[in-house]
Order: sequence, then C-alpha cells, then structure tokens
Amino acid sequence: YMFQKITDFNVDEGQGAQGVPVNIPSLSQTILLGWTHTFNGRMMNELRYSFGRANVQFGGNTIGTLPTAQAIGTAITSVGFSSPGLLGFGPNAEFPQSRIVNTTQVQDNWSDLVGNHALTAGVNFTRQRSPNIFLPSYNGVFTFSDWSAFAQNVPGAIEIDQGNPHFPFLENDTFLYVGDNYHVT
Repeated sequence: YMFQKITDFNVDEGQGAQGVPVNIPSLSQTILLGWTHTFNGRMMNELRYSFGRANVQFGGNTIGTLPTAQAIGTAITSVGFSSPGLLGFGPNAEFPQSRIVNTTQVQDNWSDLVGNHALTAGVNFTRQRSPNIFLPSYNGVFTFSDWSAFAQNVPGAIEIDQGNPHFPFLENDTFLYVGDNYHVT
C-alpha cells in the first residue's frame, strides 16, 4: 500500500503578483497484490492486481480570488496586456482544473522451461476511469495593448473556449504477449 498527500496552498503559477495564487492539493493511494505459484521446477505463474487513485486539484486559494474546479464557471476572466510592464488581472486561463485518475490493473504471467526453450505468455488488463474538469480559457482571455485600449474596450486578442469542462474519460486496454527464448547449449 502506498499513500502520498501533498498540500500546496497559494502557489504562484504565474498569476501570484496579480492576486491569484492557486491551491494544488493532491492525494494518491495505490494497493498492490501479487501471487506467484510454482507448479514444478520448470513452470510458474505470477498473478498481480493493483488499484490506484490519484486526485489532484488546481484551484481555489485561501484569499478567495480563484474558485475550485467544481465552480469553474464562476472564475473571473483573465485580462492581460501586450505592453511590457503592465500587470493584468484575473487567473491563469488554465485554472481552475482537476482530475481524478482511477487505474485498475490485472496481470498474469506464465513461464515454462521445455528443453532449450524458455516459453513465456501473459495478459494485462487495464481500466482507467478519469473524470476531469478542464477547459482552458473557459471564462475568457482578453489581451489589450495598453490601458487606453482597455478603457476603450478594444482588445487585440480574445480567446474563449466553449464546451463542457466536465470530461468523463474512460479507457480499457488489453495486452497479450507470447515469447520463446531458445538457448543453444
């Protein structure tokens, strides 16, 4: 069993000077089980199972200027300036976001020594379910040349991504292998 917890609060991910630091808490847990059976002096089988869950959040902060990923639509728009020395406001366009990665894996490996042959075969089943919340520029990114263009509401560039930021990713994979290592004596 493995356990890892990281609690980072008010991290400067490029927008800290603009008053929008980000919390990045994460929790990962994995359990691994293995069983090996020896049939005789030349044949054996190994069975392995694992389940892991990683949960990472990029959002919220202790000063209240950035919501968590569950409230992505309430973040303010990101405003920046192309003129050097002008400080924009609003969060980094890639925040908030979150992901949960659930991975289940079952693996079976068989080997047998037959004369000069070392035969091997195996199968691996992996299922990954990862509900994510992420859509950069969901709340908009406006870039102005200077304060005058901002006051006149004349942005030089606008980026707004549309779609559902909730993405229920699911993937199932199966891998098979067969091998024969022939040894000349």
